[in-house]
Amino acid sequence: MKKLITLATIFFVATAVFAQGNIPIGLQQIMEQNPDHYIEFNNWQNKIPIEIRDGLLPAKNGNETVWVQDSTMYHVADNNELTLEWREKILNRNEHGNKTNRISHFWDVPSHSWTNRDTTAITYNDPDTMSNYLKKPWNNTTNEWADTSKFFKFDEDYNIQLYISKGWDYEENTFFYGMKLFMAYDENNNRIEEHALELELSTEMWVNSYLASYTYDNGLMQEELWRFWDVYEEEWYSSMKYIYSYDENGNLTQSLFYHYNNQTEEWKNTGKRLMFYDENGNKVEEISQTLDIETEEWVNSSQHLLSYDENNNNVVYLGKTWDNETEEWINSHKAMNTYNELGQYTEQQFQNWDLEAGEWLNTSQYLYFYDENENMSYQTKQTWDTIINDWVYNWRYDYFYSEFEFNNINEAHGNLISIYPNPATEKIRVSGDVLLKKANISIYSISGKKMKSVFLNNQNEIDIKNLPEGVYLVEIQTKKGDIVKRLVKK
Repeated sequence: MKKLITLATIFFVATAVFAQGNIPIGLQQIMEQNPDHYIEFNNWQNKIPIEIRDGLLPAKNGNETVWVQDSTMYHVADNNELTLEWREKILNRNEHGNKTNRISHFWDVPSHSWTNRDTTAITYNDPDTMSNYLKKPWNNTTNEWADTSKFFKFDEDYNIQLYISKGWDYEENTFFYGMKLFMAYDENNNRIEEHALELELSTEMWVNSYLASYTYDNGLMQEELWRFWDVYEEEWYSSMKYIYSYDENGNLTQSLFYHYNNQTEEWKNTGKRLMFYDENGNKVEEISQTLDIETEEWVNSSQHLLSYDENNNNVVYLGKTWDNETEEWINSHKAMNTYNELGQYTEQQFQNWDLEAGEWLNTSQYLYFYDENENMSYQTKQTWDTIINDWVYNWRYDYFYSEFEFNNINEAHGNLISIYPNPATEKIRVSGDVLLKKANISIYSISGKKMKSVFLNNQNEIDIKNLPEGVYLVEIQTKKGDIVKRLVKK
């Protein structure tokens, strides 16, 4: 019942030994600047590190009272009966409304009590920019916190420099997997290099896994190159690459996959994806194709069709596969989404196509429920039981909230960023000295639903003419962290 194994991220490991030959200089510097031992976790217990709060909070001057999530309860189903499995509690919040240290517990049925699961602590470079994220699981064998199971290190621009992952088996009380990623960025905060290492459990040494590099043009990724480590030759070898194309609106329209032949030392284009969009910028079709080696012709593989409602919410996601004999698309799988008047999910249902019966068969569904304050009160997953022909429980999350008055985190930096015109009808322009080049801008409805996410163009303009009229929250990447501004669309 308690076979809950998570792939998390680790920060501590006894030894880090790996070959560094032919590693890009940007990564080399980051690796040298970031040894394995950063923080002694026990020293944090009496401090109150800051973590990003749940969802967006409106950017106003002065204090506000908002609903914040206090705890989560997770139930797992057994014979369609839900049983309490674990909980997560927020221990404290700072004056900005951000969570502080948090802890989670398993529910122990025999003793009818809570037992430790894991705990988290976070620090910031300043009140807006996270610097370190640290999480540890509980070791029931030693009755103490184990080595870290999740670690992120960020630079001053909130880019992840180091990400270390290690999976913890809560039954065996041991780590069973580990991966470490070093990342480097250009002056526009585009990730350009990524070096991955895997943890060799028997020796507790880190060994090379892969090396990826990325190139950009005007903030849009143009090429992605992957190399892997040959443990016998002790050198990197090229393996695959992707080349991307975009339309005038920055939408990805084509992705070409290449495989490297080490014998001929040539790249071969063997895969292709084509994407199509409607006038609102919504992706409506995606086709995957593979190259027939004998005929050197492109052959259809899969197709995905997407449809939307009047608010640009995706309502149907239809997957099809190509039948080479009939040379036509046949149904494969389908996802259907429903929303409430605030644009929040209320139901997601998944089905597979039965080719022999010629009908759709239920597989699973997710149901979402909200309280009178528009907070999600619980969500559940159900699977279709073909024996009783009905839905049965898989799991359920319950969420609990309280009101909290905070000092707005954006007040100190809010005046450093401007959005104009505001109100606006077709386009807005973002300006400010702390604005990042090619900053990511996300626009949310007042209920917290993401409506649009783009990278700023050279004119720092964003097209909003397809957004319904109303009030929105605009989250902007800056050198001072994310700043949220209100926008009125007319």
